[in-house]
Amino acid sequence: MSNIYQQSYRKLEKILGNNWFKLNHVVLKNEPYMQLYFERLDGNRLAIAHYFEQNGDLVPDPDMEILVHPETKSVEAFSYQDGVNYQRVYPNPRNRNIVDFRTKKYLNEFLSLWLNNIITQGFKLSAWNKKGLGRKP
Repeated sequence: MSNIYQQSYRKLEKILGNNWFKLNHVVLKNEPYMQLYFERLDGNRLAIAHYFEQNGDLVPDPDMEILVHPETKSVEAFSYQDGVNYQRVYPNPRNRNIVDFRTKKYLNEFLSLWLNNIITQGFKLSAWNKKGLGRKP
């Protein structure tokens, strides 16, 4: 039986293909929804975000960072932000021994639901780049 972390990993495989964790920058589209960006940040951290424009600036909302563990075929939520909220599972990112377990549970449930919605809404791969394009969409 798999846990929520392995289930989210499999959902990402369904959305992006079997070797999704090797890609650096991916854009998914499905009109009328906002484009969805996946971007490798460093090491095993990956960002997932929608962007909207406000006063000429692109604003990520929501924006999640996840940790990818290919050896166990699992992912876990690291942080979440939107226009009014910022949450982090590990209050001190350099010390992962300190964990906010309530936030960890909530963010991983949100990630699982978000990935379900992405699958259900039929987002399709629009562009990808193995070298990465930076954080801007």
